Amino acid sequence: MLNERTNTNIATKRTTVNAAVIGAVVYLAQRFTGTEIDPTDPLILLGVPAVVGIGYRASRWLTVRFPALAVILFGDAAAPKYDA
Repeated sequence: MLNERTNTNIATKRTTVNAAVIGAVVYLAQRFTGTEIDPTDPLILLGVPAVVGIGYRASRWLTVRFPALAVILFGDAAAPKYDA
């Protein structure tokens, strides 16, 4: 039971930090390009899950290549360990 709670906490922290990092990257890209995003635009609403998914996969790839980035991109280097 304690292991499940620890895994849930690790997974929650890693998901939250990674979403915040992806959001910051999108915000900075918007600021540097001078574009303005309308959050009520249906195209944007459909694109958000795609951007998060691509950002997550890019983060996982970067942490495999550069393990030190795991703390920055996910807030924790340790991944949850679920029992089979």
